[in-house]
Amino acid sequence: MNGMKSKHTTNKFSLMSIIFRRLLVLAGLGGGYFLYRKALTHVIYQNQNVFLNAELVEELKQKNVADVGGNRILIGSPHNKTYNSSKKRIVIIGGGLVGAASAYELSKNPEYDVILIEKHEQVGNETSFANGTIISPSLCYPWTSKLLLSKVFKSIFSSSDHSVSLSYNLLFEKYIFTWVLNLLFNLSDDKIESSCRRLIRLALEGNKELETMKQKNKLDDELDMSSMGTIYLYPTEEFYKSDEGLRSVKSKYGVSFKEMGYDELIKNEPFLKNVKDPIKKAAVSYNDSNADSLKMTQFLCEMAKRNGAIIDIGNEFQRFMFDRKSNLLGVVTSQGAIICDKVVIAGGYSSKDMIHKLGIRLPLIPVQGYTFTVPNKDHAKTPLKHTIVDDSGLVFLAPVKDKIRISGIADIGKVNEFDSKRLDTLVKAAKKYIPDIDANEGVSWTQVRPFTPDDVPIIGNLPGHENIYINTGHGSKGLTLCIGSGKILKDIIENRQKNDIEKDYSIKRFYLI
Repeated sequence: MNGMKSKHTTNKFSLMSIIFRRLLVLAGLGGGYFLYRKALTHVIYQNQNVFLNAELVEELKQKNVADVGGNRILIGSPHNKTYNSSKKRIVIIGGGLVGAASAYELSKNPEYDVILIEKHEQVGNETSFANGTIISPSLCYPWTSKLLLSKVFKSIFSSSDHSVSLSYNLLFEKYIFTWVLNLLFNLSDDKIESSCRRLIRLALEGNKELETMKQKNKLDDELDMSSMGTIYLYPTEEFYKSDEGLRSVKSKYGVSFKEMGYDELIKNEPFLKNVKDPIKKAAVSYNDSNADSLKMTQFLCEMAKRNGAIIDIGNEFQRFMFDRKSNLLGVVTSQGAIICDKVVIAGGYSSKDMIHKLGIRLPLIPVQGYTFTVPNKDHAKTPLKHTIVDDSGLVFLAPVKDKIRISGIADIGKVNEFDSKRLDTLVKAAKKYIPDIDANEGVSWTQVRPFTPDDVPIIGNLPGHENIYINTGHGSKGLTLCIGSGKILKDIIENRQKNDIEKDYSIKRFYLI
């Protein structure tokens, strides 16, 4: 008996010893990886940026040129001649919707000297050029959800047309496994509802500002704001009821919906009376509107200029500039080094490479979308008045003056790879509403949208760099969220934001950055 006890005890301690040793190995591997990442971050940071000692800093300020050694000369930007030390100079990198909105909001403060730099010869040249034109708080629900995973798996194992497709390019995307890990941490119902709340806050903040601007400017005509709200279509009662919980969550945070039967729907939107497929139910949100995204970008830049901001086009960011104590001095661009006090990175998906220079892993993946713009043509007698959302999520139709902007499709992992077959999928879906649509007659466009793991933008300063801020990751809702994001960014920079609100949008909410 005693011998049996002793053997059992020995086996028990032996098992515990094995587990303990394995835990030590795992801890060692984890600690080793942590040290490796820390060393790699330091190497990237040191090699990708410019560091100046006190003497070179003074030389750059006095002469606008500095001899950094090794036959290398650092040439200053012409903007340095107008640098006013009594103001805080803020350089915004990226002239899309988000960068323009950030410039507009920050330029309202007379204590700021704002410069926006854009690498292209006009602002709004990429994603903001021809997106879906939709300003829709009612669409503010995280796209990165369990439903997304379901759609992705269906697209992998089926050859039919899908609203979502997965590109194998995603496997080679920088930090993809970090992004996926963060996604899995954000799939619970409470996390998704929290994301919905944060998105709607930004959207409604932006709507308030937009209403203020509309009172001072004739924006409806200037920005092609012709939509009277968003109509969601449901082919059956079951579809309508299945979406009820989602509408309830949105209503909880300030987005209202009105139920419509078929007769009321056709009365309010005669454009839909010739749709052959059944429409049993509809819900409309009057919180929504629309605008031409390129015109909105240009308008926000013009408003920023009126406030004294400088819009510097054809100037590309290259690297950050620090002193030997890692204090921010400015940015080096293709047109010279700009001395500044703060930097805002608002370059959409390109922000990932910019922030990589600091050794920070920005959790973004590219998702390519398509738009197709057609003339109103034969529908002039009954023009589209509302933005239409197909309940399948495959297609969106928005009125833009005498045209209709059709948008949809999500190609995860693609970056500027125009796929005519995917455009055909979008056009095919639109035929349900515009039977005589001609694929050769419309104007097509593709854009890369930056998605975070919870589909909520990243706004705030970067870890270890109190004077470098970020405003990116707006996914497919850039037009809806850009102005609200600019307001939140301004409040954070001015230290007027509550801690809980700042945490809602901080990059620190993600793991392994």
